[in-house]
Amino acid sequence: SNNVSTTIYLNVYTVNIKSTSDWKDMLETVDDKNARFYLSTDLDFSGEDYELRNGYDEEWHCHYIMGEFDGGFHKVSNITMTNASENQSIFGYATAFTAKNVEFNSITFTSTSANGGLFTSLMHHITEDGTNNIYTTLVQDVICDFKYSSIGGSGIANAFYGGGIQIVFISMKDANNNPLLPSKTWALTKETYLWWDPNFVSNMICYVPQGDVSITPKTASSGLPMSYDAIYKTSSLIEADFLASEYFDANIWDIKPNEIPTFK
Repeated sequence: SNNVSTTIYLNVYTVNIKSTSDWKDMLETVDDKNARFYLSTDLDFSGEDYELRNGYDEEWHCHYIMGEFDGGFHKVSNITMTNASENQSIFGYATAFTAKNVEFNSITFTSTSANGGLFTSLMHHITEDGTNNIYTTLVQDVICDFKYSSIGGSGIANAFYGGGIQIVFISMKDANNNPLLPSKTWALTKETYLWWDPNFVSNMICYVPQGDVSITPKTASSGLPMSYDAIYKTSSLIEADFLASEYFDANIWDIKPNEIPTFK
């Protein structure tokens, strides 16, 4: 009317996550790179089993979680992985997937084979057939409080096929108050297979209060080189907070001396 117009933006989500049941629905939504997930509240998994179903089927076809997960700067807490599962992770197999704006608090991995982290394996991209569209995997503005009660694991993935990781804070510790060992626990990943550029890690801070973890994983012989200069490891929470204050966005992150960073 009278040359006045209004634009309305409508967000449509595959799953709007308001409960632990919704979260499990998200994990079972696989092979859809257009899927969008939004976490609209904090979640507490106390007393609940956490076992991923995505992965290989009987014909060895791998099912991946895809699309975009926006945590809305909320917290997912008190997950203890099912003991029977060796390949333990938050999201399972992932490709063409973005995970951002979320805090994982008090997550315990129980695997006896040093597998665990955000992903079982982090596939870095899909090139869409017949087009030049490339869908990468990205982890951005994520907090992880990870515990390893048995033998250890990885902060991001068991096997890392590349992708983007930026502005991530990971606290890694043994759930039984034993020191972590760098031969059993990796800040980034246990193994890398980098076959496509670009692959980047930018401003990942790993706080290890007891023992040590490995920064550099085993690299496949055919893999591309990767820089680990942007992965910072420290046993001092004061130093970890200083690094976070230097490299993280102060408009998003709340960083107080001698406290694990949180979101504002």
